[in-house]
Amino acid sequence: MCRSFFSVLVFPLIALAGCGAPGAKVTGKVTADGNPVPGTIQFSPLGQGADNTGPSAAVPLGPDGSYSLELKSVGKHRVIVSPSDLPYPVRPGHEYKYDLTPTEHDVKAGDNVIDVPLKPLRK
Repeated sequence: MCRSFFSVLVFPLIALAGCGAPGAKVTGKVTADGNPVPGTIQFSPLGQGADNTGPSAAVPLGPDGSYSLELKSVGKHRVIVSPSDLPYPVRPGHEYKYDLTPTEHDVKAGDNVIDVPLKPLRK
């Protein structure tokens, strides 16, 4: 009796534990004029459907501008780069010379490579 109870109720629960939103691994590099950017990168799901919700994920950028992170969501994500060499508070004439406007990238389940080249500001 005990074994059949265990088989009928517990095994399905164990199987369901692996179910849920698909996850994704994202790797890439952040560069500006081909040079690595120090700082952090953050991915935030835009909330477009059940698989596109959940917490943001942020990681530091490596010395070569590389990053690697795991996401619990897939679909469109807002990507924000925060350079560590960004002066704060910004004094007039010392603005960061690259566009830091958040971008959107589509993240698929599984492995993704998303490079983020920062573009010079237009003056």
